[in-house]
Amino acid sequence: MLVADTGKTYSDLMELLPEVAEIRIHWQLDDEGLPWQVGGFSLIGHGGATLADVVNTEELERTGSVLDRPITADLPLVERLPLVAMVLNWVDAYELDERDGVSVIDLPSPDHVSDTVPMTWTHPTELELSKSPRATWVWAADRDQAAKLETLLTSNGCQVSAARGENAEERTLDLDIGVVAMEGLESLQKAGYSFRWHPAQHPLDRTADLYGIPVASAK
Repeated sequence: MLVADTGKTYSDLMELLPEVAEIRIHWQLDDEGLPWQVGGFSLIGHGGATLADVVNTEELERTGSVLDRPITADLPLVERLPLVAMVLNWVDAYELDERDGVSVIDLPSPDHVSDTVPMTWTHPTELELSKSPRATWVWAADRDQAAKLETLLTSNGCQVSAARGENAEERTLDLDIGVVAMEGLESLQKAGYSFRWHPAQHPLDRTADLYGIPVASAK
């Protein structure tokens, strides 16, 4: 399941599959009938043609190694399929559009590669920031997104804790200050997030960047 790095997963798929406009995922279901893991997938080209149709990802992963050499977009598509199967297993079925009973990932044109995640995948990717001499706060959209951000940061070895203070909310995370905060912000930026100052941040403290990470003005 995609819990650690949604933006990176999205950009990986675009870089790996420049000729693909759409990925259709068929899920294996658990005993309760809920999506468990990718069972198969189809790759649809920008012209609408089916470029690949994988019926069994387990068999694909058994017959192809993704570790013995770099897998890049210049290789034949068939040689990239085992890595595609592995990347798709990082995706959360509940964060994708569904059409005709299958989950669908839409990829942009081959000349556009980005780690900005489609809004249908997850929460908004713009996060609000506030700072003080003792803390750097990240304001998630809600408690659920805060939990995902905390998982992402922790998995990347970054320090993060629940914000404490008079104005702290359940959706607010504290990244500390200095190099520790910078590492946390860089991790979020690489995952596809951007930043904007929280409206409560004093206007004189709303700099164009924080530890080298761009921060837009408050709305």
